[in-house]
Amino acid sequence: MNEKSYTELTKLSAMKKQKAQETYVKELYIDMLLVEIQWNLEKANLMTQIDHAIDERNEAEFIRLSKQYTQLCKRFDN
Repeated sequence: MNEKSYTELTKLSAMKKQKAQETYVKELYIDMLLVEIQWNLEKANLMTQIDHAIDERNEAEFIRLSKQYTQLCKRFDN
């Protein structure tokens, strides 16, 4: 028969649990990285648009974009 001892089963269980934890941590890091990339891209885009509104002396556009920037900061908790 292919029965495993209690010790072997315990080791297998511990290894599976450790692998699951490692996978969770890796997925967490990936998620954090993607959120950081999204934040940086959206922030850079808005800052470029805000700079353009300032250069054009477009106060209404500046205010609108500034509100969007504030919402972005709240969304990403910055």
